[in-house]
Amino acid sequence: MLTRILGRRQNMLVMPSGEERWPMLSSGDIETLLSLAPVGQYQFVQHAPDRIELRLGAPRSVTPEEQAALIRWVQEKFGYPFDVTVTRLDELPRSASGKLQDFVSRIASPE
Repeated sequence: MLTRILGRRQNMLVMPSGEERWPMLSSGDIETLLSLAPVGQYQFVQHAPDRIELRLGAPRSVTPEEQAALIRWVQEKFGYPFDVTVTRLDELPRSASGKLQDFVSRIASPE
């Protein structure tokens, strides 16, 4: 009998309550995020149940107004007033396979 199947596991958003949710970043409203600032690439990194970093591959730093709009978008999208940090990078890090993950969880899985 199989007790568990090993394989690819997509990163899940972990709410402060411990509930796990799909980040659902492929939905149409991601275009709104891209319109708020000069964003070439984006990546969300959840460092703690109440803390998310939004990494931007962008040609310039965001203005304070753009940053505030990005933070509001993240909080509304994920349904919680997360502590959001916006970080601009020339190029976003890729996985070992060379893929750009749009959502990365740094929270240990309960498994």
